[in-house]
Amino acid sequence: MEAESSKNRIEVEAGNWLLLQDAAKWARWLAIAGYLFLIGLVYLGMRSVYTLVVLQVKEEAARDLAATTSIVSLLGVLFLYFPFRWLYRFGFHLKRMAGRENSTSLTISLLCLRSFFRYLAIWTFLIIGLYAAFVLFTGIASILGWGAQ
Repeated sequence: MEAESSKNRIEVEAGNWLLLQDAAKWARWLAIAGYLFLIGLVYLGMRSVYTLVVLQVKEEAARDLAATTSIVSLLGVLFLYFPFRWLYRFGFHLKRMAGRENSTSLTISLLCLRSFFRYLAIWTFLIIGLYAAFVLFTGIASILGWGAQ
């Protein structure tokens, strides 16, 4: 039985543990900076909504700009909240684990890091796919002679 319990344990050297703590500290800092950025996006979105609803701008161009700004900023908040949350939780639980030697905190920390990288990978594949579709579409349009002559 001793071999099985030692097989499931992970021992981290002191130098590697310091690197993990440093990564957690940077992840928390990046998450806090991201939350401040999100607060700015919320302010920008709400200011645009204020322009649309309260001021009731008569000019069509200004109204369209305010509507676009509010939608884009609020969608940005929606898409950026979760990665910043996962980074913060990674840093928080890893720091918490350091003080208590708690394996549950390590598990939560690593799950948050996995979620962050999955989200990043999905967006990377999505952007690459959109880029490939754009190149394909413009290539076909070029071959067929569509567009400005």
